[in-house]
Amino acid sequence: FVKSNKTALLTPDKTILEASEEIGVNIDYSCRVGTCGICKIRLLSGTVTMAVEDALDDDDRARKIILACQAKATGAVAVDA
Repeated sequence: FVKSNKTALLTPDKTILEASEEIGVNIDYSCRVGTCGICKIRLLSGTVTMAVEDALDDDDRARKIILACQAKATGAVAVDA
């Protein structure tokens, strides 16, 4: 979490949003199912998987925008939050 200068352990079953909540990094959200887009954040490095990406368009993907409520890290990641 680059903006907040905080780090968290991301297990394969934990989303970026869940990890942020555990360490007190505020990421706005609403639905938690990948459809509203409130939790969009920029992935600065690393890779994630997302089961649902309904709230992302092609422009978002080109700018490496992810949904914090759906994104699960596949290794070390840095996000703009």
